Amino acid sequence: MTMAGYTKLFNSILASTIWEADMPTRIVWITLLAMADKHGIAEGSVPGLATFARVSLKDCRKALAALQAPDLDSRSKEQDGCRIEAVEGGWHLINHAKYRAKMGADERREYLRLKQAEYRAKTSKSTNVNNVSDKYTLLTHAEAEAEAEAKKNVPAPSALAASFLAFWESYPKKKSRADAEKAWRTLAPSPDLLQRIMAALAAQRASRDWTKEAGKYIPFPATWLRGRRWDDSPEASDGPGPTSIVAETWQEACKRLHGGTCEERIRHRHQMALDQLRVQAREVLTAHEAPPPGETGNELSGDAARKACTTYKPIAVGKNWSR
Repeated sequence: MTMAGYTKLFNSILASTIWEADMPTRIVWITLLAMADKHGIAEGSVPGLATFARVSLKDCRKALAALQAPDLDSRSKEQDGCRIEAVEGGWHLINHAKYRAKMGADERREYLRLKQAEYRAKTSKSTNVNNVSDKYTLLTHAEAEAEAEAKKNVPAPSALAASFLAFWESYPKKKSRADAEKAWRTLAPSPDLLQRIMAALAAQRASRDWTKEAGKYIPFPATWLRGRRWDDSPEASDGPGPTSIVAETWQEACKRLHGGTCEERIRHRHQMALDQLRVQAREVLTAHEAPPPGETGNELSGDAARKACTTYKPIAVGKNWSR
């Protein structure tokens, strides 16, 4: 403990023989206590000490002599009750170490008392909220585990895009694709849920509601996803009829129309556009002139094809129109 700036004055001084001394002696003694460092050394000169104690130089010298003299009635028997001794540069307080140790013990006891009271107050307060704290701790752990489990089942972005493409190809009403993709990203189906969705979609595509009136009552894909319509129980179909539709993939359509020669989807779309162009050309020829000799089926002469292209504008689906 640093003694500079602070000195503990024990109340036992009131019962000591120093309190029987004259006023200047008591003031000089208390001044020396305040000046002493942790080793009990009070550095200074006699005039300086007199100035600090606010006593005359004569009274200061008299007080120093009394403090260095033996005191037969003193409670401290070290050096016959002398309180100070002159050392180089000042004075040494003889019993300083004993009172410093006593002061440290008292302060430690007070410190421990305050800390014990603080601990009891904190323990009492925490006991009142213990049950609530435990409950919220359990809830927090449960929520964290559930969130971690959910994250494990969310597919990677590339897998999510691939699964949406499979869904989109199978869904018969291809409307509002951007909205459908947004709904799909929000849903982020796990592999198990994706399997359920595709199975339900295959069953509902053949249902009465989805096949009647050319698929008029098929919901938009985003609506179907947000409504979790894969959990619906589809009604049985009446069987294929003139107004029934059955969605097919581009591979199935290519196999049916082109003998499965389209290696990619864009190739199939180009081929479908050329097929449409041929139909339009035949309509022009039928309306304006008979087909030239040798042109039957899907084959058109150069003049006929050019005339068809100037009369009807085909649907553009890509930049390359070559076979």
